[in-house]
Amino acid sequence: MRAIRGWAKPHGTNHFIVYYEEDRSQERTRFVEFFDWMCARFGLNGLVLYIGDSLTDFALAASVADMRQALPVLFEVPQHHYFVGANASWCMCMAMEGDMAFGCAAVPSLH
Repeated sequence: MRAIRGWAKPHGTNHFIVYYEEDRSQERTRFVEFFDWMCARFGLNGLVLYIGDSLTDFALAASVADMRQALPVLFEVPQHHYFVGANASWCMCMAMEGDMAFGCAAVPSLH
């Protein structure tokens, strides 16, 4: 896994982290590791929403811990995967091309 941009501060975000996994055979493993790393680094907990961008026609809502348990199954579906924290305070994306991204909102959470 290599950093494309680490700890950059683009407009409107406190933290924006992007990584890329070049080895397609390691993508799912790296996606789970990235999810774990972001949860630990930013203390993510509580409710998280999940949506895919093409092959699934549903959304899931679960605790971060429960969603973590579902990751291996979700990542079997070849699509982009999006996770949004409570009140849209953070967002994480795992793309089919091997990109992994995380961002925190700089503005107060939505109410």
